Amino acid sequence: MKKTVFSLLVIVFLSTITTIAQNSLTLETSLPRDSDEIIKQQISFCSPGKAGTNITWDFRDSKFLNEVQCTYYKGNWDSIFCMQQYGTIYKYKLSKDSLLFLGYENPTTQIKFTTPAPPILRYPFNYGDTLTTSFIGSGGYSHIYALRAYGKIRTTIDATGILLLPDCDTLHNVMRLHRREIIGQQLSPSGFFDQCLDSLNIDRKLQNDSVTWQVDTYQWYLPGYRYPVLESIENTITQKEVPKRHFCQSTLFLPEAQEILESDTENNYIREQTYFSQESVHSKEITSPENKLSDKFSISCQIDPINHIISIQYNLYQNTTVEILLASISGMVLYHEPPQTKSSGFYSSEVSFDQLPGNEFILTAIIDDKCKSWKIKK
Repeated sequence: MKKTVFSLLVIVFLSTITTIAQNSLTLETSLPRDSDEIIKQQISFCSPGKAGTNITWDFRDSKFLNEVQCTYYKGNWDSIFCMQQYGTIYKYKLSKDSLLFLGYENPTTQIKFTTPAPPILRYPFNYGDTLTTSFIGSGGYSHIYALRAYGKIRTTIDATGILLLPDCDTLHNVMRLHRREIIGQQLSPSGFFDQCLDSLNIDRKLQNDSVTWQVDTYQWYLPGYRYPVLESIENTITQKEVPKRHFCQSTLFLPEAQEILESDTENNYIREQTYFSQESVHSKEITSPENKLSDKFSISCQIDPINHIISIQYNLYQNTTVEILLASISGMVLYHEPPQTKSSGFYSSEVSFDQLPGNEFILTAIIDDKCKSWKIKK
């Protein structure tokens, strides 16, 4: 049966939180699947920002655009697996733990990468992992010219943190994959080229080319979801050593839409185990013991099951930044106390969840560079 997903597209938390879902791209949870159809929503461009840990990406002001685009997946990973988007078919193959890029084609351009096909991802892939490879491909353009494409690809997971999306969706324990492609191309009406290329002289060729293309793809992944929830792409053309942005796009594939993917049992299990903490606090539990997470503060949580009020008490031993969020299981923020720097002392915050939609919530207190989360049920 066809797997169809409708979503709110573009071209292809803190790390100290204790999570049940591993923050890693794996074959079981992240590899695209045969017959999945993804419909994504284009939004105004989300600038990727810096790399590192504990990053907050705040894209809540991004505007929804009219364009909606589709991505289709079809094939067998043992032979050829195809992704179709923007009128182009991209071809891949899985070899042991590596994802190989075989080539691409559309009505005007065909490219097949010569052996060995470049690996563009390796499973599992974690924060700090990097994969660098070169590629050479040959094909045709407009059914008239022979075409040769060559270059370098560098893939890394370069950042982790919190992602805030339009409509107040806030996602924690997000990691960002960054892929940079440096590309050179040659056209020949005769089918012959003036220089033999191999992996040893590609760098020199790119340095001597008058025109090269750089494509930066950023993808934000959330544990428990197979496809990136956000993607940003920047295309830069460098001509005579002068770079100029050619285009940039961003698209969304929100968690709520991914949750209706059929038979994704691996990711369903991760979501069911809760996102942020192994500790669950039910409404029948009136108190939880104080937890000293660092030399800077201690924290505890109390639940009033009758009045549906959560009380957080925390003792700061020095000046510290404090932020509190209450979110739905899908990641939508329902209550937010923005970051504030507070002096040492004892503090208490109360949050009512009586009138909030849903029956389960994640309460998160972010203090300095530490985090404490509770799962709460009405």
